[in-house]
Amino acid sequence: LFRSSTNNSSGSSRHGLSPFLNKTFRSDKREPDEFLQRLNLGAPTEKIETKELSKKKKGWTRLVNFFCSFVFDPFSDMYYYWLSIISLAVLYNFVIIPARVSFKELEDGQFFTAWFAIDIVADIMYILDFLASFRIGFLERGLLVKDTKALSKKYVRSLVFFVDCISIIPTQFIYLVKNPAVPFVRPLVRIIKLLKIHRVVKFNDRTECRTSLPTAWRLLVLFQCMMMVMHWNACIYYFVSEELIGPNRTSEFLYPREMDNDNISNKYSNLSMKYAYALYWSAQTMTTIGEVQQPTDIWEFFYLTLVFLTGVMIFASVVGSIGNIITNLRANRSVFQDRLDHLKEYMGYRNVGKDLQNRIIRWFDYLWAQKHTFEEEDVL
Repeated sequence: LFRSSTNNSSGSSRHGLSPFLNKTFRSDKREPDEFLQRLNLGAPTEKIETKELSKKKKGWTRLVNFFCSFVFDPFSDMYYYWLSIISLAVLYNFVIIPARVSFKELEDGQFFTAWFAIDIVADIMYILDFLASFRIGFLERGLLVKDTKALSKKYVRSLVFFVDCISIIPTQFIYLVKNPAVPFVRPLVRIIKLLKIHRVVKFNDRTECRTSLPTAWRLLVLFQCMMMVMHWNACIYYFVSEELIGPNRTSEFLYPREMDNDNISNKYSNLSMKYAYALYWSAQTMTTIGEVQQPTDIWEFFYLTLVFLTGVMIFASVVGSIGNIITNLRANRSVFQDRLDHLKEYMGYRNVGKDLQNRIIRWFDYLWAQKHTFEEEDVL
């Protein structure tokens, strides 16, 4: 019994101490210290490098997945800000391209370097907008569609896709042709960039919906359109005078000669004077204000007639737009006056006393002054 008990106790102690002894003997295999490994004083850093590489791979995969699944919400602030940026690039082309075609001084010296750099930036914006157009969501039955395949298919099948494909064609390669026969052809090629005008229209619609001053915004857009048409007309006027007719022109209808009889440059040879004179002539003819030099040649009569017709159309659109704006401003007042007139007729038909009529009218005036809504039934 004693031997069996001792054997059992020794066995139990042996089995009980074995885990502790295993831990103590295995304690020499210490875990690597990350701080020492970074200082190259500890164990090899294979595990840490693999962890960092796996984290980097996960970061890149997340970034790729984000761009693959990203969709523009057409009613979000981010999309609106992007429209404002691309609209600036389009408006830049609308203003600068006709000026560079007409005034050849803008294609020389320091002006050329500045325009060339800005053109590259604008073209990059066009390309980014072309790529972003594949991920612009749309509403279907009141729900935002975020399926990238459906969005891409809809964009490719639209007319805007072909317009955007033409507008992103790089035009800087034409400047590799040195000393072309017709210098104004190089900036004229960039006229394809104007096909992106649909972005400006969309930005205008979004701004008119978002702004708290829609009337002021409509006036600003109207003024901008007028100035843009006058700018283009001024550039065409100088281009016809200088490039098509030539420096030996004698008609007083055209831009004055830049050289005196002694071949000395006069005040009309300055670039600022050229544009100011052309813009003044454009505004004067299109608004039919003031006296304009009478044309002498047949083409001058046709050209001036076309300018007058364009001016009449612009004047009619301006008058109509301002009339609509004034009408919208007085819309609430008109509704108030109509309701008050109907109420007066009703009180006269019912033979309401003068005292009660005056009290009701004063109450209507009070509601209008306090900008409260009112109904005839509530007042009665």
